[in-house]
Amino acid sequence: DNFDNLIKNNLDAFIVKTIYNNNLKDANGWGGAKCVEMDNELAMVIKAFEYLQKKGISIILSCHSQIVNFKDPSQPDYHRWSLDLPSRKDADLRNRIINWSSATLFGTREVEMDGKKVTSDSRVLKTQEHATYDAKCRYTIPESIEFSYKTFKAEVEKARK
Repeated sequence: DNFDNLIKNNLDAFIVKTIYNNNLKDANGWGGAKCVEMDNELAMVIKAFEYLQKKGISIILSCHSQIVNFKDPSQPDYHRWSLDLPSRKDADLRNRIINWSSATLFGTREVEMDGKKVTSDSRVLKTQEHATYDAKCRYTIPESIEFSYKTFKAEVEKARK
C-alpha cells in the first residue's frame, strides 16, 4: 500500500531481539528487571508508532498467542487465548498493547464437521472479545471476517464512512 502501513511481524520476537539482544535463553519466562525494562521500551515504541499514525501510516502488529488463566470475579477462573507477552503487576505488556491498539484481532480456524469428516475449514479473524480469547475492535465491523488484510482494510474503510 505504498508505505501507508508498517507491519511488524511477531511482536514477541521483536521484544526478544531488541531487549534481550536476540538471546532467547535470557528471555524465557520474561523475568525479573528485564520485564520492567521491556515495558518501558514498549512505551517508547508505542510513542514512535503514534508519530507514524499521525503521518497517516497504519501500524499492524502480529503476536503469537498463549493460554492464560483468566480470573473472573463473578465465576470460577478459566483459560483463554491471549497475546504471548508478559502480564505482571509491575509490567503488563499484554494489556499495554491491547489497550493502545485500535483493533486486537484473534486469528483462528472455523471448521465444520459432518460426523468425523471435515466439510469446511477456513481461516478467520475474530474482532470482538469472547470468553475464550482476547479481541477488540474500535470499528464497527463484523464479529468474524476472512483472514486477510484486504478484507480487514475494506471493513475498516466501510466502518469509517
